[in-house]
Amino acid sequence: MDGFVVGDGGESFTMPDSITVAPPFIVKKNNIARTIVGVTCVLSIIGSLIIIFSYFFFRDLRTNARLLLVHLSVSDLAVGVANLIGEMTSFGRHFNHTKTDYKINLTPKRFDYVCKVQAFVAHYFTIASVLWTLMLSIYMYMVITRLSKLLKRENRYFNWGACTVCYGISLLNCIWLEQTNRLGFSPWSTSGWCGTIIFDIYLKKMDYYALAFGYDLWILLTSLVIIITYFSLALQIRQEVRLLSN
Repeated sequence: MDGFVVGDGGESFTMPDSITVAPPFIVKKNNIARTIVGVTCVLSIIGSLIIIFSYFFFRDLRTNARLLLVHLSVSDLAVGVANLIGEMTSFGRHFNHTKTDYKINLTPKRFDYVCKVQAFVAHYFTIASVLWTLMLSIYMYMVITRLSKLLKRENRYFNWGACTVCYGISLLNCIWLEQTNRLGFSPWSTSGWCGTIIFDIYLKKMDYYALAFGYDLWILLTSLVIIITYFSLALQIRQEVRLLSN
């Protein structure tokens, strides 16, 4: 392959052969994949709504652990709605595509505004969802290991701290991405909707800062904490079983 041309208005350049990029999701008109994505978003929305409604309609379910789960479900609900809107909008229609060319059309300001709003909301609640998973794992670890008696006052402090961390970090992260023009549509780094731009077509390379600090860092942090808490709980349970057996 001799490379392909990427242009923005009257400006264009040829991508080198050494860079491998995935073709645009929407441009290929893969209706099966789009249907799967849409169904997944709808199922996520329905599941999140069931958890949220059950918490408010059934008094017996209003525990602090389930309140944290409600925050997680609200984030998942918002992600599902934002991605479904992006999927139905089909932002890829604003890209012309041939066998070797990817030329970016000049788009109206309204399209750019809607695209960035959808990207901001989707990314904000995606990070919030990851962080709420982290907070839930920490809370359950505290309950099981009895590190705290978890009185109502302590629950309130934990909840306020969790809200500050989850929603605050997500907001700061999105502001940084928006101010550095890392939120928008990119056919090489999204699944048809607007999101974090991890491939810079002008610098012709991956944007590892956006990739790491925009998403991967929080996934790795949450995964690491969950693994540590799991093995810590397993070790403590084993020790308690030995004490009871003696």
